[in-house]
Amino acid sequence: MSNALSHPSSGSAAPAASANPPSMSDAPIPPVIWLCGPRGVGKSTIGYSLFTRLNQVTKSAYLDLAQIAFCHPVPPDDPHHHTLKATTLAACWPTFRTAAAHHLVVSGTVTTSDDLDTYRTALSPTPLTLIRLDASADTLTARLALRAQGSGPAIPGDDIRGLPAPALRALTENALREATATQAAGIGDLTLDTTDLTVQEAADALLEMLRAR
Repeated sequence: MSNALSHPSSGSAAPAASANPPSMSDAPIPPVIWLCGPRGVGKSTIGYSLFTRLNQVTKSAYLDLAQIAFCHPVPPDDPHHHTLKATTLAACWPTFRTAAAHHLVVSGTVTTSDDLDTYRTALSPTPLTLIRLDASADTLTARLALRAQGSGPAIPGDDIRGLPAPALRALTENALREATATQAAGIGDLTLDTTDLTVQEAADALLEMLRAR
């Protein structure tokens, strides 16, 4: 994947269908698909690409968890807003279903099984399929550096854009630790290494993985 990843807007409006939509087998695709992973791995970009491909075949929706939890100060008992995000996600899904969406692609960070259980419980009985996106340390470092330099459109709440070098180094080190921790914990029902994939290749690979489950 190119180190420069463009970020989608935070909205979930479906783009116009392509004249040549991607073909899909009759294998069922899970209703709620969540892409997680460390900062800079491409969750939002790849997630939005997956959403647009699904939407060319059957009506779908997209939601970025980072965009539904701007509520500060954060409470001491929910420092990462997982409870707020899970509750909001659970409220959005029936609304999308009422609008005839068959699939919801979600992008966001989760690093522990306990936090993941918060989302699974909130969405129950709808199953949640979690896919962890990975990338090499060099790739994550390069992508974060490009984000800091302003690569891609500005998005609300982006705390990477314009970061000075010392702060960027600290953020990158934290992202690498996060990547190591989530891999060690085995977070994710499925995993995809995005290091050498383009955005479209990653979306295609995800579709194949989902159909093969």
